[in-house]
Amino acid sequence: MSAQPVTGQPFSDQRPDSSGLGTRRSDDLADLAADAPQGQPSDVVAALAHALDALQGVAADDSLCTLQGERVHAAKYWEGHVVALKALQRARRNGSAPAGHDAAREELIAQWSEQLHSHDRSDQKWKSYLTGGLEALKSVS
Repeated sequence: MSAQPVTGQPFSDQRPDSSGLGTRRSDDLADLAADAPQGQPSDVVAALAHALDALQGVAADDSLCTLQGERVHAAKYWEGHVVALKALQRARRNGSAPAGHDAAREELIAQWSEQLHSHDRSDQKWKSYLTGGLEALKSVS
């Protein structure tokens, strides 16, 4: 049985959408984190800001697609953080009640866990990406 892709996530032969993060300026990163819907737990916003800063630090003003070696694995890990946290923000924004916040997080954790398990023998970059996203989801409330 093949695993279904995580909603809104690039789990196919498509190139992961880095949204140009490798070329963003620091002030742009703050704007992205501040884009959170009202009522979002501050730990999600803080975690997103941290992940964006870490991703920018790893990229060091280089395009993400040009990174090699350990830098690419680190970038994929932090990119997974960013994508998972943005997916959590979207899921919570689309939910109807605060109680749905925890349910949305748990559903995303289950989806990312399944994807990580299904990519167990895949390219290390995918494992870095999925591990980063899963750890981000588990680290916030």
